[in-house]
Order: sequence, then C-alpha cells, then structure tokens
Amino acid sequence: MLGFNLHWVTGYNYKIKINISVKFSFSTEQFKLKKNLNKMKNTQMPVSVHTQAIVDRIQNAKLTKANTITNKQITDLVRPFFIGTIIILSFVIFSSCARKAVFQVSSVVPAARGYVKVKKDYNKNYNIYVKLDNLAEPNRLTPPKKAYIVWIVANDNSTKNIGQVKTSTSLFSNALKGSFESVSSSKPVRVFITAEDDETVQFPSNLTVISTKDF
Repeated sequence: MLGFNLHWVTGYNYKIKINISVKFSFSTEQFKLKKNLNKMKNTQMPVSVHTQAIVDRIQNAKLTKANTITNKQITDLVRPFFIGTIIILSFVIFSSCARKAVFQVSSVVPAARGYVKVKKDYNKNYNIYVKLDNLAEPNRLTPPKKAYIVWIVANDNSTKNIGQVKTSTSLFSNALKGSFESVSSSKPVRVFITAEDDETVQFPSNLTVISTKDF
C-alpha cells in the first residue's frame, strides 16, 4: 500500500513520510530515555542535564505524594485530641461561669432544702434557677399565705421580686417540691423566698421562708 501511494498520490507522500519520521523519532527518543533511566538505576554513569531534570521531577513528585499522605495521617491522629480539648475547655468555661448557692436551714419550714444556680449569659443577663424540696403548702403556714415569691438582692443593694415558685407533688410522695427559673439584668448577690398573699407585691413581707448567704 505504501508503494502504491508513492506512485499515484505524490501530493500526500511527503506528508506521510514526515509523520512516519516524526513518530519514529519520538518513539526512538522515548526508548533512549527509558534505556538511560534503566541504566541510571543500575550504574553511576553520568546523565545529561535534560535527563537529570526529568529524574528530579519524578523524585520530587514521589516525595510530595509521600509527604501529603504523612500530613493526612498526622491530621487524622491530631483531630480527635483537638476536638476533645475544645469540648473540655468549653465545659470548664461554662461551668466556671455558673455559681451555685445552697439555701440555709429554714426556721419557718425546717425540712425545706434547696439551692440556687446563677449563670451569666452572652447578653450579660443572669439566668437564675431555684430548686426546692420538702416545702409546706403556703396555706398551712402561720399565718396562712397564697404563694412563695422569689426575691434577689442585687449588687446595687436593691431588692426585686422576680417571680412565683411553682410547686408540685409526685405520685409516690406527698412532699411538696418547688422550682423556679427566670432571667435578670441585675447581678444577684443573695436569693431568698417569702410567703405572700399577692404574687405581684413589690416589697417582701417579714415571713422569710428560706434564704441563701451572700455570694
């Protein structure tokens, strides 16, 4: 077929010869380069600058790949410790911001027990949580009252009514439990509870049921 083309289509013969020559030259160059690389592995013979540049590029590519794998492995090992450290630090920070004060023994309801938790939030307000156990019904006090009211003494020495205690009993016990939760813009330094006839009263009565110390 090649001889036929040479005879009849002379316009394309030159192009065909060029293509064949280029392909052959390129294949020969590849073969020589591959042969040189094989010799370099087994001997210490000098190599051309061009060949050495190719070898260096291949070695650098292998080193980069190896380093990438190593860095990924290190990241996988460090990540759990990093996350654990963040969780522990967050717990410590939030725990340190919360303060807990225990109510003192009550002379009005001696069996009553409880505590107060105060925590400052990101808006610089104070979340106040009150937990009480073994309360007496307000109407069984002397004199009888209608509600238990939570008061705070703020750091500016003002006294504020922050709400009414919610009381309840369980199915297995007649002991009266109380809980309360509110937010105040004033920083509390003491919390106490009084028995009142009106839950909206602005000043506490003399019947203080239970109180914390200053904190």
